[in-house]
Amino acid sequence: MSDPTQGDGADRPRGSAPSDGSNVDDRSTVPYLAWRSASPVTRLAALLRGVHNQWRALVRLVRRRRPPTKAGPLTVLLTGASTGVGLEVARQLLATTPHRLVLTARAQSLPRFAVEGIVEGPRVLLHALDVTRAEDREAVVNAARERWGGVDVLVNNAAVSYRAVVEHVRDDEAHAQLDANFFGPMALTRLVLPHMREQRFGRIVNVSSVGGMTAMPTMAIYSASKFALEGASEALWYEVRPWGISVTLVRPGFINSDAFLKVYFTDQGVAALADPSDPYFQHYFSMNALIEALMTLTFFRPEDVAETIVATIGHARPPLRVAGTWDAALFDLLRRFLPSWLHQRLLVAGLPYVWRWGEQAPIVDREAMLPIAPAAPPEGSPERPTIHILRSPLSRVGPAPSPPRAPAAVGSPPSVRAPAPSEPHDTVVDLPPPSRRA
Repeated sequence: MSDPTQGDGADRPRGSAPSDGSNVDDRSTVPYLAWRSASPVTRLAALLRGVHNQWRALVRLVRRRRPPTKAGPLTVLLTGASTGVGLEVARQLLATTPHRLVLTARAQSLPRFAVEGIVEGPRVLLHALDVTRAEDREAVVNAARERWGGVDVLVNNAAVSYRAVVEHVRDDEAHAQLDANFFGPMALTRLVLPHMREQRFGRIVNVSSVGGMTAMPTMAIYSASKFALEGASEALWYEVRPWGISVTLVRPGFINSDAFLKVYFTDQGVAALADPSDPYFQHYFSMNALIEALMTLTFFRPEDVAETIVATIGHARPPLRVAGTWDAALFDLLRRFLPSWLHQRLLVAGLPYVWRWGEQAPIVDREAMLPIAPAAPPEGSPERPTIHILRSPLSRVGPAPSPPRAPAAVGSPPSVRAPAPSEPHDTVVDLPPPSRRA
């Protein structure tokens, strides 16, 4: 009687399929199945090889080989350089280093550089860049290559923030968030890596956020974009180490700025905030007040985060993660050392009016929100979603408040004003005045 384990595949090469299309269970062609059938001696040899590799890695770590360096000034490509943290990074690099800078911003924002006293020169190249557009990314990398030979340091700083609960996010709105905060920076990174590998030196600094380690309500897709950036950056850190390229995530916390005035709300999000009967009204209302308070009262400034980024660029061995502010370091410590159940309960306890979430009755303190002003949509394709900006009277920056309106009756529903011809991109929501208690 023939051996049933041989069959008609005994003379067939390992890994090839049988001629009749049948599925033969050849364990030797599947790595993990072959490992199950390995002898004890083979397994012991593999274990010893693993121990030997770990020992070699430990010895190399202790000996600390000299870090890779490059003589002369570096070429730094900085995105989102016309305002906020990016502008402060540009100022500090120009003042304290000999590096050459490729400063980018969207086309309509380029005039800001002249207002801030930054003009093109031997060390400065100004270039229009929308990180979501492939042709813009290729053009700026080519310009840096033609001017100075290539990009030595990439600082992915440009980003946008969309506000909405998960239920109020359409696919196109989620894609717009990820395009700006994840896919754009990753595509730009891929363009500069060949030059860095060729010279066996490079620095990649990705500006993340405390939202990339701890998600917050009404900021789901923003946190998703930063979580994705953190995960890809960590994988990239391992992948490019053999060529002397470092990857660093700088994680700012809350910064004293007007950035909370520049966030984008999805269509359903702005409608929910205008309707006190919406199930998510309390979520938006409470989180708006919290974020504004944190970004108004904190003493951390964009200059502080810029100092961290500049120090990271000049560091001999930049670490993978760097806290941009002390509160970001605190969030990281709590997340690392507290049990997950306790960490989450502490965060829930810190949410404002959380005991009212899910109720449809409006919060008494309605004066925390005033009419919103229209904002220009981000530059890009016409398929981008409509966006909205909400403005609070606590802000001490930005345009003057809207002219007074006739008071509405207490308890009357909010009204939605159609945009004027000069404001074609936004819907302006007017909330009724707060009710006053005796």
